[in-house]
Amino acid sequence: MKTLNRCALAALALVGTSAAFAQSSVTLYGRVNTSFEHQKDGNVSKTGLFNNSSRFGFKGQEDLGGGLMAGFQLESGFDSSSGASDSRGIFARQSEVNLSGGFGMVRLGNFTSESYYATADFISNHNHDTGSSADALYAYPARDVNKIAYRTPSLGGATFEAGWAQHEQPSGTGGKNSMDLAANYEIGKLGLGAGYSKLGDQNQFAVRARTPPVLS
Repeated sequence: MKTLNRCALAALALVGTSAAFAQSSVTLYGRVNTSFEHQKDGNVSKTGLFNNSSRFGFKGQEDLGGGLMAGFQLESGFDSSSGASDSRGIFARQSEVNLSGGFGMVRLGNFTSESYYATADFISNHNHDTGSSADALYAYPARDVNKIAYRTPSLGGATFEAGWAQHEQPSGTGGKNSMDLAANYEIGKLGLGAGYSKLGDQNQFAVRARTPPVLS
């Protein structure tokens, strides 16, 4: 059974990768966000050019027939104030293949945790529109790499996602797997979300609610 599971996942990765190269219409996207700022943190002041999460990426899909779609996404970060590449790797922000259909979506690779997009992305300063930021309320314990995730189709406005990241270290070296769960529900103009992350002994749970601003 273990061998069969490995073969099935390998086949999924192969299908997604083949679709990526076969895609004749690939979308190129990105942003370049640089600001000149004066910042003060306590008694420490700093003035200069700041990069605000500049990135570029490629994404595409291939129709496999029968309602199945194979897709991929590659995203790279860079420092727009100096031109330097992301020190973590060329596609460290995101590198995944996926297979979707009426059953939902299965994803393999490196991508931001499901709970982050369900909760913190709506309320934290980490959107990097300008300036440096720190978030004392969101610790982000989930691991993004070596990850397998499943997203349900929309169920009356609700979607659920679950991710499992492998530590991929020899047994006995202390590596820990990471788990991530998320739920989103849109009810009219009200949006609700919840997320749970676990990495070793670290646990985090978050909820959010969002309504449109009241215009006078």
